[in-house]
Amino acid sequence: MRWLRELFPEYVGMATHGYLTPFADFHLELLRWVRSVPGERAYAVYVSDTQTQAEQHVENIGAMLGAPRFAAAYPEMEKRAIGRFGSIRGWRRTRLWTSAGWTVDAAGLDRGMRGARRENIRPRLIVFDDLDRENDSPTVTQRKRRNLTRSILPTSGPGCAFMGVQNLVVRGGIFTELADNTADYLIKRRVSGPHPALRNFTPERDLAGRPDGGWEITGGDPTWDAMPRTAPPGQPSVQGLIDTYGRESFLIEVQQRLVDQTDLIFGTFSPELHAFPFAQLPAFVAYYGGLDFGGEGDSAHNSSVVVLGLTSGNRLVLLYEWYGNGANVEERQMEAINEAHACFGFGIRWTQDGDERTYFQTLRRRAGMALLRLAARTANSAKNRRRQFGFLLPKQGDGRPRFFYLERQVVITGFDGNQHTIGGCKRFRFEIERWKRKAVAPGEAFTDDPVAIDDDVLVGTLYAVEGYTMVEDLPQGAQTVQTRR
Repeated sequence: MRWLRELFPEYVGMATHGYLTPFADFHLELLRWVRSVPGERAYAVYVSDTQTQAEQHVENIGAMLGAPRFAAAYPEMEKRAIGRFGSIRGWRRTRLWTSAGWTVDAAGLDRGMRGARRENIRPRLIVFDDLDRENDSPTVTQRKRRNLTRSILPTSGPGCAFMGVQNLVVRGGIFTELADNTADYLIKRRVSGPHPALRNFTPERDLAGRPDGGWEITGGDPTWDAMPRTAPPGQPSVQGLIDTYGRESFLIEVQQRLVDQTDLIFGTFSPELHAFPFAQLPAFVAYYGGLDFGGEGDSAHNSSVVVLGLTSGNRLVLLYEWYGNGANVEERQMEAINEAHACFGFGIRWTQDGDERTYFQTLRRRAGMALLRLAARTANSAKNRRRQFGFLLPKQGDGRPRFFYLERQVVITGFDGNQHTIGGCKRFRFEIERWKRKAVAPGEAFTDDPVAIDDDVLVGTLYAVEGYTMVEDLPQGAQTVQTRR
């Protein structure tokens, strides 16, 4: 702490607010971890969402190395490394290489980084900062995860230390899955946080509306003494943050409460409430399938296959999901359908988009499937479909909803007598937690229409739910095809 105060007073010293900025418990936790990491870290990589962001961070590091107090204490860290023949070895946007031998590279997840080396040395410190963005779709997160695990992490040298810092800004993002233990990489991580500005804080209890339209914070314990709940004008406070940001942004950005997003189509969805809670699967009395069709391009919408099981208690459980695009996607979707039949039998009641006549005919001819083709898509039909699904999400009289999804993987004996793995429906969760309403221009009326991006598994689920609601009383114009099996 003395080292920080002496060398960087503009951050943690008297220069900040005229008094010593106190350290919070989580600051001390981080400092203890830093002290516990053995060995030298002469080569570091700074990773951000984009290459431009990472380069800006590295540029800031260069400015800190040249700060008067730090440069006086470590003069060789300010100087640039010089090669054997007098050339400057590295002091550019993507790399700082000091004469002390310490190097930091910039890496963006939008580009990746393979085989990072400084001569024969691999990185022994990799820092992650601002990897997630608020509007990241599941596909964007999937791309980031792929670049992180296939391009960035494999560059690490023996005994490499990793450190990541970010607020939770999007459900299903990189930092969210690191924090909630759903990530299967960086397994030996220690998670600190998320740390809200106020602990023991509940918006319904601790926020009071004011006549001026603002919100008064009436409860909660400050996490950090440097950010008290209230303070005199001109000094930092949590109350000042909500006055500046507004209620929703305060709850999301400051309190880390992603559940308070108001622009989600299905804001009542909760991973804790809707994840199937029982260790054993029940006997299902019927199965409903949903099909959505994308394209063969790598950037095309995904095709999807989902299967819901209906319990004797009239609950629907999402048991199976598949999605994909690219070459031969139609063949791979057919394989997924066959896998679903092997798991659950040929009595699945499939529903597909009414606009996809070609696929309807193809599946009828090749698979002999019982199909319910919805009426051609209209704005009202899509809205009704969302409304029908929304009715299943709230708690019922027994405290449980009518819809669940199987988040964990389960091995079952399938209809064909073989062992199959079902569940693991993470894609559904990612999509429903990010399905937002379209933004409207000033003066336009608000709309419930969603941003139609990365919603293919969710849309397939809506089709299956609508098929469930239409089995007993088919609407005019709907078509069915009886199975030949």
